Amino acid sequence: MANESKVIQIDTIGLHSMTNDAHFMYMKDVENAMETDKVAKTMERIQANVAILKAAVDKEDEYLILSKKSQYTDQITAKDKERDSILKGLLRMPVADMAKAAADLWQHLKDYDIDPNMQLERETARIMNLVDDLDTKYAAQVRKLSLQPYVDALEAANGRVNELLATRTDESAQQIAGALRKARLASDEAYLDTVCLINAIVVMGTDKDLTPLINYLNANIKRYKEQVMTRAKKKDDDKTPPATGCPQASASSADGR
Repeated sequence: MANESKVIQIDTIGLHSMTNDAHFMYMKDVENAMETDKVAKTMERIQANVAILKAAVDKEDEYLILSKKSQYTDQITAKDKERDSILKGLLRMPVADMAKAAADLWQHLKDYDIDPNMQLERETARIMNLVDDLDTKYAAQVRKLSLQPYVDALEAANGRVNELLATRTDESAQQIAGALRKARLASDEAYLDTVCLINAIVVMGTDKDLTPLINYLNANIKRYKEQVMTRAKKKDDDKTPPATGCPQASASSADGR
């Protein structure tokens, strides 16, 4: 809606179109600006709303961090190190007096080109195939070199990594994603309440000048719209986006606060 009051107010922005990281950074910028602005920080009504926004943004930050590192990440890291240690031990085992078996096995291990620093799921899949080969095609070489304990340990460690990866994906990630969505909505609600309050205050008229704060917020909104926010998909172009700002405040709406 166009600003009909001639009074500078905070513009609207499509919060729903932001990525999780951009959304958090935007809210954090707004929270900091409203909390530290020399005029806004003297106005109790604004700061009361900012306190609610700050709590919501802190909760959003908590779930954003969890979405990047689930409770299973440390377990996966530890088991991955164990698996890599077993694999390195297997690679060091070829013995001179069993040269042919060792050479055959060594070449096969090299062909898999397993790098401990490669992407976890890819490494897990390759080791799974390797273990299968060691139990079938190269079972004779494994027996000759007495490597079965290493193969069994590698299979067990790799299986555990695979289980943990699946658990992190199927259980924890879904729960955290849902919690993050709720946290974002709570931040949105607190943000919109505060924007509506500030817009109503400036329309009502006040001896305290909030123009510098509003100018900063609007410049930030302009930057996010032009440089940060994701573009809507074409198929959504005709859809009306969810409300992401209060109607430009009028004298009647301000009186209701």
